[in-house]
Amino acid sequence: MGRPFQLITDSSNGYRAREEVTKLSPGTLIYPSKNVTTNTAGRWQKVSGYALDGEASTDADNGIQGWFDFTTRNGARRNIRAGHLSGTGTPYGDYLVGDELVTNGTFTGNASGWSLGANWAYNVNNVLHTVGSVAPMEQTVSVTPGELYVISITVGGTAGTYEVSFGGTILSTPIAAGVNFLFELSPTFDGSGTISIIPSTDFDGTIDDVSIKQYTGIAAKIEFRYKDRNVFPNTVSWKSVKSSLAAAKFSFTEFWDTTELMKLCLGVNGDGNVYEWNGAVGTVESLTVDTIVLSGTQTAQQQGFYSTRDRVVTIYGNEYTYTGMTDNTLTGVTPDPASESPGDVVIQKFVTNAISAMAPASFQVFKPDVIQKGVTNSIYYGQSDLGDAGSNIVYVSKVDNFKDCTYTSPTRVVGEGYLYVLDAPARAFIPQESGNVESSNMFISAGNDWLYREVRTLDSTLTKEQLELKPLRTGQRQAVFDKNSVTRNKNGICYLANDGVVNQLGQISNQYVPELTDLSYSIVDDMNGYTFTGGATYYRKNFIYRSVPSLGIIRIYNMTSPNNQYWEPPVQYPVSGFYSTEDDEIGGHGYGSSESYLLFTGHRFRSNPDDDGFPIPAYAFFAPWAHVTHLPGQRSSFANRAATKATEELFIDGYMSANTVLTVGVNYDLDGCTQTKMVTINGSDTAITCPVTEAGSLGSAPFGTEILGDGLIPPTRPPYFNAVPTFDKYQYRFEQVFFYDEGIDTEWQIISWGTDSMPTLEIDTDIRK
Repeated sequence: MGRPFQLITDSSNGYRAREEVTKLSPGTLIYPSKNVTTNTAGRWQKVSGYALDGEASTDADNGIQGWFDFTTRNGARRNIRAGHLSGTGTPYGDYLVGDELVTNGTFTGNASGWSLGANWAYNVNNVLHTVGSVAPMEQTVSVTPGELYVISITVGGTAGTYEVSFGGTILSTPIAAGVNFLFELSPTFDGSGTISIIPSTDFDGTIDDVSIKQYTGIAAKIEFRYKDRNVFPNTVSWKSVKSSLAAAKFSFTEFWDTTELMKLCLGVNGDGNVYEWNGAVGTVESLTVDTIVLSGTQTAQQQGFYSTRDRVVTIYGNEYTYTGMTDNTLTGVTPDPASESPGDVVIQKFVTNAISAMAPASFQVFKPDVIQKGVTNSIYYGQSDLGDAGSNIVYVSKVDNFKDCTYTSPTRVVGEGYLYVLDAPARAFIPQESGNVESSNMFISAGNDWLYREVRTLDSTLTKEQLELKPLRTGQRQAVFDKNSVTRNKNGICYLANDGVVNQLGQISNQYVPELTDLSYSIVDDMNGYTFTGGATYYRKNFIYRSVPSLGIIRIYNMTSPNNQYWEPPVQYPVSGFYSTEDDEIGGHGYGSSESYLLFTGHRFRSNPDDDGFPIPAYAFFAPWAHVTHLPGQRSSFANRAATKATEELFIDGYMSANTVLTVGVNYDLDGCTQTKMVTINGSDTAITCPVTEAGSLGSAPFGTEILGDGLIPPTRPPYFNAVPTFDKYQYRFEQVFFYDEGIDTEWQIISWGTDSMPTLEIDTDIRK
């Protein structure tokens, strides 16, 4: 019989990055652990992978910069994302341009601004070339060397060819007449910035709509996740609902439309508009010259389409206006939709509401990039200091009217809008339930330091209402980092502050006094080294997720036990924000590319149909410990840091897939004194594993005709294993056990581990001086 093992089974300490590691409990994970988590059974396990959700991105770009989980009035989930999603990174597609540089490119009424060579002459709102000359028509525009320009020309005629020269460079080979074309140029200018249209001698045609605009970047767009359940397996794609946007950093919220009786998704991005979508999506069952019949038994109104206003739908980018609805049919459709096909996706068009047309007049020049619905059906608008120039003003809309922020002064009437002036620009709005003493509707975070609680007080007539903001007793840099850094957490609020601390904002029981609790104190050393720009905080199913996009990782706060909550080691998911799908899956939006992923799925990173994905490097390093020494003749024991020990064997048991080769190691002592011993155990070794031959049966065969346990949920884990790796005896004071593998499609979970450590005779004589 060998020496007894000192087994470690307690995983409840999670991962820590704060204390002296040799003082931690031996089951505590420490640096450089990664891609390892604990499960609800209390086992340490290799993290699951992530899979591409929808289309792949062909280029590295700015990634997804805005997101929102919108639920329509009929319960349909619309995962919305915003980003520079054109794909190729060139002007061939949806792009942004500057002002028009050409003078009179439409030749309206004359050809002024142009130098016309021989055989060119003004025609009717265009310029005509007749055969017999190769002299060009020209104009000089103001350009900047090294920039990109988008040039378009409308050409008419049937004979001859032409060339276009810009800045002294021929941009194209002769192009047949009658073709509209578009191209880009990073020009080496001749100093003139001259555009010349050079005809062949037999060119007989017209030139019109000459345009030169500086290319300023890929346009942003908004897409939603669409799962086609009419095919098997169900396919996911991201459908565009709004394009040609200048900025992708959107803030979204919900609003109830009391006229259409439906929920709306409202969004702002700092461009002076409020974007609106009702989330209505259907499929074509049939078409006529002026109708679109939608599939399904619900009426078009029940499917969420507008019935009284903004009656425009899109099918593959083609817009169709309808004038009415009959059951599941859109009527009075123009233009003729007959070119579309049954099964095509019908989407309600995004509505653009210009703030310049809203009230009051002071609001018309406001450019909010933060938006939130309050506890009442009113909208809060803020202009943060994280983009362009911020504003200390917050506008609050009237109840049920997001386009009107007016109010009566000096005494505001209940339901009217309002205006707050803060100590710094607003970065986040957090709606909160009311208390018994004061009616509290919203928390507002401003700048680096300010957190406010809104208080509403009714007068004795219940018709007038006073609004005020009360600053919380917070210190420097304790305000919310940005609008995506806050999440509702059961009956409280969780947010990342500007000082890098994850806080829980709740209330002291029965006192309705906000109270801050530091949730990230146990990983403070990690948090102090992170840059959080572009990330998000997200609560789901007793877990808080925080992304650190610059490092391509997320941090996970495990709240599955009400009495013991802790952080997991870093997980290498390259995401910015998070979302929950209609099938209750958790997803993440890409930070370095315009992709979205389903998280905690499969056993490889970026699994997708087009390639094999990537291995998952999983490392579980436990805190070094001095082991327990028993005092002779006594029941007490203690961790003896001074005494030397020796180990020969390590017991480990858990679950492991057959294709896993798990490295098991021990580090003896610290820093420059460290000696490392490693062995591997193989999941295909039947001497240590217990492979399952038939799930759900008892013995070698099922009872009767049904497998015993049919209808129950089987455990989702690989087969059990246990092993005792052996090592050469080595004298040490601290012992650190670790496990790792870097395989693809491998799985392992650890139940317990421990060595047969025993004190040596030397005790501490080797260090006595």
